[in-house]
Amino acid sequence: MSNLNRVLKLLSGATAVGLLIAAGPSSAGADAVADCNQRENRDLRIRGCTALIQSGKLSPENVALAYHLRGTAYRDKGDLERAFTDYDEALRRDPNLAAALAGKILAREEAMIACKQTADRARQLTGCSAVLRFFGNDAPIPRATAYLERGLLYRDRGMRQEAIADLKKAIETEPAPTSPRGRELVNRAQGALDALTKK
Repeated sequence: MSNLNRVLKLLSGATAVGLLIAAGPSSAGADAVADCNQRENRDLRIRGCTALIQSGKLSPENVALAYHLRGTAYRDKGDLERAFTDYDEALRRDPNLAAALAGKILAREEAMIACKQTADRARQLTGCSAVLRFFGNDAPIPRATAYLERGLLYRDRGMRQEAIADLKKAIETEPAPTSPRGRELVNRAQGALDALTKK
């Protein structure tokens, strides 16, 4: 099953997500609930969800939902590392929150896409760094790709030492590639590294 199909299946099995708490006597509490639940203004959602998380007045399930909703706002803003952190926290608090798992998978996919594109170099750098955080050692191709792309980005920015370090890591991550894609990746990294280190 492809990642996209997996996400769609998770989303179809997830119930509608919303914070189901009473506002209480404080209108600020009601505002925070409304802000966290709304979708139009991402910054407002982040502020509302943060206020609810910090309030200490939510049930464990609603805290998990608040982390999920804030993570989604971060993901929509392109802040994938914060999104990933919030999805992880939501799942730590409620391992059965399918919407948070789906959001985490989408954030990983978006990070890979951002890492491979070169039109927006700042977004590319953020995407590659996020990939390196999201993917464990059991995913050598995504990690090696992120090291390669970030190394090339550093090279283009004149950051020679950072570029060399990342290009070496790309090669170390996929030291004996068995697939054509892996061999191409290592060859690109080695070629760029050779050009940077030749006398």
